[in-house]
Amino acid sequence: MAGHGGYRPGSGRPKGAPNKNSQQIRDMIIGALQQVGGMEYLARQALENPSAFMTLVGKVLPTQLIGDGEHPIQFVIRGPSPVESASDWLKAHAPQQITIDADETIVE
Repeated sequence: MAGHGGYRPGSGRPKGAPNKNSQQIRDMIIGALQQVGGMEYLARQALENPSAFMTLVGKVLPTQLIGDGEHPIQFVIRGPSPVESASDWLKAHAPQQITIDADETIVE
C-alpha cells in the first residue's frame, strides 16, 4: 500500500486560506450583534459587564504592533486625560465608599 498516508505536496487547504466554518461562525456572530443593537449594545455591555467586555477587546486587538525607522508607531490621546476620565467615571458610578477607622468603627 505504498503512497497512502503521510505528507503529499499540494494537499489540504492552501496556507493562509480561512477555514469556511470559522468564517460562517463569524458571520453569524456579527449578524446576531446587529440584531441586538450593534455598537449601542456593545457600549451598554462595556458598562454592565466590564470584565467580559475587556476580554472581548483583548481578543480583537492585534497582538503585535510593528513600526519601522521611517514610520514609527505614534500614540495620540485626544480629549481629557484618561486618568481624569476614569476618575470622573468612578465618582459617578462607584458604590458609596465606606471607611473603617483604627478601632474598627464604620465611618460613612
